[in-house]
This record gives sequence, structure tokens and C-alpha cells, in this order.
Amino acid sequence: MKKFFSVLLIGCLSAGLVGCGNNSPEDAANGFLKSFRDGEFKEASTYVDEGSINDIAKDKTDEELAEKMMKSISNRFTYTDVKELSTSGDRAKVSAKITSPDVGTAMTEAIAKVMPIAFASAFDESSKKSDQAMENLMVKTVVKKLEDKDSQTVTRTVKLNLKKDKEGNYKLVADKQLEEVVFANMKDLNDLFDGQSSDAASSDGEVSGDTPKQSSKVVTNVLENKTYTIDPIKLNIKQVAIKHTKDVPEDEQSNITLISDKEIGNEFNYLYIKYLAENTSDKDYIFNAIKEAVVFSDGKQERLEVDSGLDFIDYDEDNDGVFYGKVNKEGEVGLVIDSDPTKVDKIRLVLGATMEDNDEYEVTTDEQTVEFTVNK
Repeated sequence: MKKFFSVLLIGCLSAGLVGCGNNSPEDAANGFLKSFRDGEFKEASTYVDEGSINDIAKDKTDEELAEKMMKSISNRFTYTDVKELSTSGDRAKVSAKITSPDVGTAMTEAIAKVMPIAFASAFDESSKKSDQAMENLMVKTVVKKLEDKDSQTVTRTVKLNLKKDKEGNYKLVADKQLEEVVFANMKDLNDLFDGQSSDAASSDGEVSGDTPKQSSKVVTNVLENKTYTIDPIKLNIKQVAIKHTKDVPEDEQSNITLISDKEIGNEFNYLYIKYLAENTSDKDYIFNAIKEAVVFSDGKQERLEVDSGLDFIDYDEDNDGVFYGKVNKEGEVGLVIDSDPTKVDKIRLVLGATMEDNDEYEVTTDEQTVEFTVNK
């Protein structure tokens, strides 16, 4: 059930993928959002990268079910402020402000209503037929809640990752960011299921032994608590470290491989950055804290362009780069590295520029470059 609504998204969008001659990242984003808003899901699919959909779509789903679910969302779906944030090579990032039904809340309420019925009806979870009946009942309940005129909507700014296809056209990547566009606040529900799965695994000795829990450890701690001023933003870099993670689940391996453009297995090394950014002005500002990172190792350099979408830590407070007045946001960056951690001797970071969030988007303070020596 955890992946069911992601599968619905893929099932609907994989209905008719064709080329659509996009001229820019903004064109692709606008094309998808307009088509989805208008309920033209096959048209919307033409703006999504076919390869990334195929990577994710490991399960099958009923297209009619998917379209019914999507329709209930698109009926109350609006968007504004589509802006190109960055382009680098064949990748780009676009932001948009979206208002749509709160699918996470609707799903939570549906679970509370459906689960007692499921148990009372003695659904056999080992039966595919029973599983499908459960999914059908869940979708019908969620759709009913979403169609209620008093149901909640949520407004958020979302970053969309794009990449060029073989014909050179920009297409949206079917990742967690695209899921958030359609299924608002589903992260909270996925976190709930993740927690339940972990609890279940730890309560059963055999399962825990067969399925090791993913873990990460610091290989090299490069920096702690260094503050920079990129007026009007105060940026406190809480930690820069090289980490090693192991026992990564297969579905997460696929997701990280897609985002990072690096083939990973069940363990890999990555550059980890944690920070707190504070807007000291009453005005609204745009600030993307870490624009680029360069890892120097054994006389070579590995350049990692954060603003082109290589950061595999998808969800944190600073996921859109927009600061509405005097607010602060915590952020985390995870960048897969090929460099040998034991041979890294220097890290360079490019800190983003600041610009006022208005119609002119003039740069207030230019980007800064900082370097840290790795102590061995």
C-alpha cells in the first residue's frame, strides 16, 4: 500500500509517451502543469521522461483507476510562478507554486475508515484478488474525500527536475518531486509507512536478520559550524562530511541512481552538507544555499552541480529556496561521490547568490566560493 499512489501516477503518465518538441525547461514544466490541470493526462505524459518512468514503473496498475484518481486531483489543481532556476548540461531545474488537494490528509483519513472494514471483511493479504479489492476500496474512499468541496487544499512551491531526451527536448524526471506536484503531502504518509515497516522488522528476529537496516557513518568530518553572510541571508554551515552508507534498499538504490547520475549498489560514499539559512530582511528573497561542490582527491577533481538536481536528499525545509520575510530554514545536501574518501584533501563549495523575490529578480549579493582543507 505504501507505493500504491506512486504507482497510480506512473500508470497514468505511461499511457502515451511521445515527443513534444519542448523549447525550454519552462515550456516543458508549463506544458505538463497545464495538461494535468485540464485533465489531459496522456498529453501531460508527453512532457515526462520516458526512461525515468520505465525505471520506476516496476508494478502494474489499472489505468481506469489511475485516471479516476488523477481527475479528482486535477479538478482543484492550479499553478503559478513557473520559473527556470538553473540549467547545466542536459539537466535543468524549474520551480512552480502549486495549489491542489491535500492527498496525504485524504489518504490518512481513508485509511482510518477503510482498515476496520478490511479486517471485518477478512481480506486475505496473500491473495492478489483481495489486494486489488482493498486498493479499489481505498481509491474510491480517497476520491470521495478529495471531491468533497470542504476537503483541504495545500499551497507549496515545488522544484521540478528536468533532463533532455535523445531529441534534445526537456522532459520532467519522474521522481519524488513530481510525485509531490500531484500527491501533495504524501511524504508524511510515506514516512508513517516507513516507520511501521521498521518497527515490524525490528520486532521479528528473522526479518531483522535477513533485511539489515540501512545505516550511514561519517568517514571524514570536514567542517562544523561556520557562518557566512550572503546579504541578507546568514548561512550557518553546521556540517560538511564524507559519509559511507550501506544496506541501501533496492528501490532506494534506483531512486538515488536516477537522481545522481551515478550507478550505485547497496553501499556508496557521499558528500553530506547540513546548514541553517536565515533571512534577516522583511522582504522575500530567493536563495539556494549550495550551488556547487567540488571534491579534490589524489590530484583530480570531481565537480558536483547541486542546482542541476544531483542532491538525493529530496525533502528538507529548504526545498524551494524561497524565504518569505524573516524566516529560517534547515537544509541537507547529499551528493554521491566516486572519489576515494581516504584520498580527499580539499572540498570547495559555491554558495548561491541572493535575489529579491519580485518581478525583476535582480541579484542582491553574488555567489561566494569557500574551500576547506581535509585534515588527515
